Amino acid sequence: MTVPVVVPSRLSKSSLVSLICGILGCVPFVTGVLAVLLGLVGFVRTGKPGVRGRWMAVVGVVLGVLSMGGWTVGGLTFWGVWSLTAGPRDASHAFLQHLADGEVKAAADASAGIDADALQNVADYMAKQGKYEGATFTSQNRRNSFATMEGKITFSSGKQKVKMELVESGGTWKVNSVNISP
Repeated sequence: MTVPVVVPSRLSKSSLVSLICGILGCVPFVTGVLAVLLGLVGFVRTGKPGVRGRWMAVVGVVLGVLSMGGWTVGGLTFWGVWSLTAGPRDASHAFLQHLADGEVKAAADASAGIDADALQNVADYMAKQGKYEGATFTSQNRRNSFATMEGKITFSSGKQKVKMELVESGGTWKVNSVNISP
């Protein structure tokens, strides 16, 4: 009589870690790459008798590839939007700095024909708010040669809303309007 030999099965640790890394794909690229690499190792190891967890390795690889793809698409999208609005954003910051420094002539040169008296009024208003500390634009929209920038402008006295409209003329962005409000 032959007695069957039972080989106890063990779980592939690399398959398990691959699955975990795939699920935790929230760390850009790191967990995705680990999920793929460890999943491939786990897939090979689970081909041996007595080693289980192949499904974990496969799912880990799939999730890892999805994680890396998602972070790539997200990163490229962010970079594209950021670089697309770089011109209007830089022009907005320079314009506001000119007004904060009382350089109304420089602000007029950076505008698309805003009246010098209106610019002086904005510069005077800014001076009353205390030291200008900068602006953060949370909404940046650009359509062809028009752009809208919205966000917060920070003074030593606190933050206020700012909205600016810009136009591109001859490759240079010019401020068409500025509105600062509490």
